[in-house]
This record gives sequence, C-alpha cells and structure tokens, in this order.
Amino acid sequence: MALKRVNTVNSLNISPLFPETTPGITRVTVSTGKAYILIGGVSTVTVTGTGFVSGSTVYVDSVVATLTTYVSSTSLTAILPTMSVGSYAVYVKNPDGTTAVLVNAVTYTSGPIWTTPAGSLGTITLTSPLFATVVATSVAPLAGYTVTAGALPYGNTLNPATGVITGGIVGSWPNAPYFISSTTFNFDITATDTLGLSATRSFSITYASNVSWVTAANLGNLPSGSNTTINLVAPGSSYFVITSNLPDGFSLNTETGVMTCVVGTYFVNTVFKFSVAAVDRAGWAVSQEFTLLITRTPLFIVDFLVVAGGGGGGGWDNGGGGGAGGLLTGTISITPGSTTYPITVGGGAGGGGGGRGGTGGNSIFSTTTSNGGGGGGSDAQSGSNFSAGATQSGGPGGSGGGGWYGGSSGGAGTVGQGNNGGTCPGSGASFPYSGGGGGGAGAVGASGGGGIGIGGDGLPSSITGTPTFYAGGGGGARNGGTVPGGNGGGGTGGQNGGTVGQPGSPNTGGGGGGGIIANRVGGNGGSGVVILAYASDNKDLASISAGLTTQSWDGSAWVNNAAGVTTPVTNLRSGFKIYRFASGTGTIQW
Repeated sequence: MALKRVNTVNSLNISPLFPETTPGITRVTVSTGKAYILIGGVSTVTVTGTGFVSGSTVYVDSVVATLTTYVSSTSLTAILPTMSVGSYAVYVKNPDGTTAVLVNAVTYTSGPIWTTPAGSLGTITLTSPLFATVVATSVAPLAGYTVTAGALPYGNTLNPATGVITGGIVGSWPNAPYFISSTTFNFDITATDTLGLSATRSFSITYASNVSWVTAANLGNLPSGSNTTINLVAPGSSYFVITSNLPDGFSLNTETGVMTCVVGTYFVNTVFKFSVAAVDRAGWAVSQEFTLLITRTPLFIVDFLVVAGGGGGGGWDNGGGGGAGGLLTGTISITPGSTTYPITVGGGAGGGGGGRGGTGGNSIFSTTTSNGGGGGGSDAQSGSNFSAGATQSGGPGGSGGGGWYGGSSGGAGTVGQGNNGGTCPGSGASFPYSGGGGGGAGAVGASGGGGIGIGGDGLPSSITGTPTFYAGGGGGARNGGTVPGGNGGGGTGGQNGGTVGQPGSPNTGGGGGGGIIANRVGGNGGSGVVILAYASDNKDLASISAGLTTQSWDGSAWVNNAAGVTTPVTNLRSGFKIYRFASGTGTIQW
C-alpha cells in the first residue's frame, strides 16, 4: 500500500509498499500531555503500535529521532528532532528494513505569531473615524482575539473573530467625555489558537481634536484702567471652558469666546497668565495658555551700585589677602508709594588670627544681592578660625580670598560679581614668600608663593558723579616688602618685621591685607556700600528705616546723617539725587 506523508521529503528511500503485519503505529503521544510539541520545549513522545523490536528507530518525516528507546513490542519512546512549524508523519523502521508510518502524527508549533506591528494603530478625529485590523497567524486555527490589558478608546469595539477594530469619536458635549487636545489610549490584545496557545501585543490609538487656535498665545499689552474686549478664536470649537482663573475684572462669554476686560487701575506692570479650552461638539478640546501684560509707565528709573563687605586677610604667616565684596550694578523702575525696598549693607569681615580670614557680609537692594568677599588663606595653627588642614586655601565669596604662601589655591569668586583669589604654587617657590592676592571685582588676585600677591583691582563707578574704584582685593603678606591691595580699597599685606596686614577701606568692599608672623592677624575687610542715583526732577525718598545709616557729602568727605533723614545728596552729580547707605539693614519707600 502507498504511504502518504505531510510536510516532508522521502530521503530514506523507503518503499511505498510495506508488509501489513509488522510493524504498525496506532498513535503518538507527547509526554507533556499536549496535542502539540512547542518549538524549543519538551519533544519526548511515546509511539504505540505493534511489531516493534529492539533496535527499532523513530523518524519524523525523513529526520531520525535524537534518541529511540525500545520499551516493548507495542511501545517505543523517542526524543524527536527539532522541526519547523507544521504537522508531520512519524515512521518506525525495524532493523530488517520493514517500516510503519502514521500520517499527521505530530504537530510542531510556536503558538500564534503576530504579523501586525506593535504600536500605534492610527489617530481618530471627529471627521476621521478608525478602521484597523490586527492579525496573528498560527499552525492551529485561531480561536479569537481579546483585549487583555488597558481598554479600547471610548466608542471603539474589537471583533473577536476577525481582529477588526472599528469606531470613532462619539458623543456630544457636554455629555461626552472631556478630553484635552489629544489623548493616547494604550491596550494589549491577546490572540489565542485552538491549541490553547496565545501571544500578546501592545497597541495604541490616539484621539485628537479638530480644534485649532487662531488667537496668538501672547495677547499683548493693556494699559492700566482701560476697558476693552478681546475675541478668542478657535475654528472647529463649539464651546469654551476657562481652565484657570482670569484676571480680576475679566469675564469670558463661553459660547462666543468674547472676553470683556475691565482693567483695574491698581495693576502696575503685571503679567497675567490664564488658560482657556476650546471644545468641539464631541467633547474634545485644545487648551491654550494666554499671556497678557497690564502696563503702567514707571515714574522714574533708579541706578544702583551694591557692594558687599570685604573678606578678612588670612592670619599667622604670609596669609593670603581677603577677597573683595561682590559688586553689582543695574537699574530698577520705581512707582512711588507702590512698594518698599529692602536694603542691607554688608560689614567687612575680621582678619584671621590663627586661620583663614572671615567672609564679608552680603549687601542687598531690592532683589539684588552681592556676596561678601572670601577670607584670605592661612597657615592654620590656632585661633577661632582654626581648622587644621582646611583653611590654607582662600575662601570663596563675591571675590575669592588669596591662598596661603606655602601652596594652596585661591578662593572662587562669584560669576558676575568678582574674581578668584591668587593661587600659591608652594613647591619651587623662592624667598621672599608671599600670600596670594585677594580677588577684586575687576581682576584676579596675583599669585603668591615666590611671586608678589598683589590684590586684584576693583571696578570704577561714576554713580556719584566722580569715577571711584570699589571692591579691590587685599594684598598677600610677604617676608620682604609690603604688598599693595587692589584699586578699590584693598588692604596692604603685612611685611615681616614691619607693617601688619592692613584693613580694607570702609564702604568700598575692599579685602583685608594678609597677616604676617609679626602679629599673626590679617587685616579686616572693608565694609560694603549701597548707592542709589536718579534724575533730580523725581521725588525724594518718603521713608528710610532707622536701622539704616545714610551719608552726606560735605565737600571733602562722606559724613553720617542722623537716623531717618531722607534728604538726598545733590551737590555731587549734576542733575541727580544720590542716596549713599553706609551701614545697617532696613527698608526704604518713595
């Protein structure tokens, strides 16, 4: 009788006619109890039949089994070879060449295989519904498709037999769900075949609105005290929803998008931000944040100079110069009576006794803060600032303090306010030694060690009418000869056997000079200063806190005023009123 085989090529040269007595195959059973062999899984089977003998061999199609074990004349076990997906005939061949076959005896499968790529199945809009099909294949017939994680978008369905997804944006505002702009729905679909095997893949569908805003996000400027209307336009919308608070005095017609603006006179250069959602008839919306500036021309502009207190010079032996206080300049718009402005004048820091010099105090005007100068480095031995192994480098600040002469780095200055202190190389330095110069607002402190640690120069300002330097770094101490501080009040560094470290000049933010072994104390940093100047046709200050000390110019020097005096200086800079704050903390108001 002729033998029929499936998915194979007869490479065994088996005769198509076999004796019908022995051997014979009645069934093939997979050891897992399943009706299939999972590719990559267990492939042990039991072959049941008649006429088997020791030495019988099992084949799948023309491929010999990895191992055949004779159990009895009616039973063989075999480990089948790896095959591709499909159904195959199983053969048994006895040693005498007689052969038996069972067609479609075993099925190899990997379960369903997805042909639809994972990811987005498309975008749905109000005018563009969705039609998508997900497809998986398998050796066995597919039993169906199910959503096993997440959910299909609102209004969409999955045909479990065909994998077809249909639907679109449905509903009518305000009964439909309220979605903003576009929303992506993520979900998993599992394909299952009749063998019970399944495969899962992740997909997504995006819902998007047809609405688009024509009105620009920046609505421009409205003058304080004005009344007007603004049309918010978004084609495709049928309704507007306010999603954040409108400014006081503003209202929105949610059907027409017309916003009525009654601008209060109390608004002064105020930026308002608010959001409105334009909604289509299906409940889909695009939200936009709008910006509106309520303007009022400031009455005048004030120039300011803010200099922090200088850092103290480093103490003990050839200490580094103190860093200058940070220096900042700028302008501010003033509307009289609208607000109070804080002012703090930073004090100069003490020089180091047996350690690094102190850090100068910060100076403040309004929202501007200048950082105090960093202390000069020291050969730390003892004292209140002593910290073994940790104070030789210059301290950070508005400008950094200079390093100790024996090999240490200068402190870092604040970007935009000052510069770094001078570094001392240490190794290879030649006598006489010098501490590093403190950094100034205009220049880095000079390197010490075998060099001469001159303090970094400050910067000139003509805010009072005469160019004046502020924020110079202190000079480092030196064994032979004094070392000058930088222009802008930097103190002179001490000299062994001679001058001790000198303080920075008051109200300049100058750094203190470095200390020498003669008295082991660095010079104190100079105090800071805050100076304001504006056109003389504008009003005087209405109030100055008692905690602030202002100064007047007597023709040759600055003189402290009594507490609370609001009279400006008018005899220095032509056409300008000047206020110079020398110490303290408090507030001012025009």
